[in-house]
Amino acid sequence: MMPGRLNEEKGIILPIVLILTLILMITGLVFVSLGVQENRLVQREIKKRQAFYLAEAGVETAIWQFNYGDQPWLPSWSAPWTEDGDGNPTRTETLYDAQSSSVGDYEVTVFDKDSSYPEIKSIGYVPSKGAEGRIEKTVHVILEKGHDPMFDYAIASAAGIIIESPGTEITGSCYAVGNIRIQEAIVNGNAVATESVINTGTVTGTITEGADELPFPKFDSDYYQYKANSIINGDLAINGVDPYIVDGILYVTGNVTIRNSALVGPGSIVAEGKIKIGENSVFGTGSDTGVSLVSAYESGLEEDIAVKIEEGIPENPSQIWGVLWSPNGRIKIEMYAKLYGSAVSGGTHKIETGSGVIDYTQFDDEDFYSYAARPVYRVTDWAEE
Repeated sequence: MMPGRLNEEKGIILPIVLILTLILMITGLVFVSLGVQENRLVQREIKKRQAFYLAEAGVETAIWQFNYGDQPWLPSWSAPWTEDGDGNPTRTETLYDAQSSSVGDYEVTVFDKDSSYPEIKSIGYVPSKGAEGRIEKTVHVILEKGHDPMFDYAIASAAGIIIESPGTEITGSCYAVGNIRIQEAIVNGNAVATESVINTGTVTGTITEGADELPFPKFDSDYYQYKANSIINGDLAINGVDPYIVDGILYVTGNVTIRNSALVGPGSIVAEGKIKIGENSVFGTGSDTGVSLVSAYESGLEEDIAVKIEEGIPENPSQIWGVLWSPNGRIKIEMYAKLYGSAVSGGTHKIETGSGVIDYTQFDDEDFYSYAARPVYRVTDWAEE
């Protein structure tokens, strides 16, 4: 090969090598750039999810406060509830990881907290609310104020139910952990038991045995005392009073005895001791004036009764519009008593009303149930921004 031609070929190859090198460098830079961009997008997406989880934490904090807080919306924790400019409860908290490094903040605010449909707005910030270039996510939640599902039964018991005597009539369904025994009585509804239903009476609905065990509500003395309009230290005896006004929650640290009296609500009497209702006593005249009876007494022996409606006379029976609730004790309703509402017990129910009735009544005003037990708040709408 001629030397001139060799030099010419070398001169052609060098630019090609340079061009290929340049192309590879550009391609590499493009891929590096795309990789960096993709990494930024991934990091941003991670921070978005972190911000969302922070916003969720704020929502869960507010829901917990609704359902379990002893004194809602008062400063209590290291990051207390305060009020915004419109008087709405608000709270800001910084969360940390396992290495005690700040993950970010959430700011949660509750609107219309005393309504039947309060709203929660929670914003999560990463890295923090005041940081430059922060990422934030917002969660809106609407709650519905309700009551414990046990109060949807005419009778519910965590330790069995006995319904006896001809003429005893229950309108509504019954639920029991344990057995239900129906003797010569009528149940116009369903009978549901985790064990057996022994029926020698009449059940117009469905009999279910071996049902799932459902949770029962708990007695929350802090809630009652915080919400009480009046607190009586010691026993309370009401005899021959017409009317005796019960406005909201009346909390009694001792026993309660009521005879020959007419009580007018809406409200409840909540006692740490026993509640005994004598003859000729009336609790409300309808669902808007009812009075519920709640006893925290823990029953021992079989005849150790927490809430007892004593036997009356056919012409003038005791009549109760409201909820009977004894989370730790037994309820006994004797002959010629009439209950319009529901009876829920942590102990055994014994119903022997004879010619009386228990007529399950659904109270439309959820505030009425809140006099008997802490309300239950459920999520009805959840939206993410």
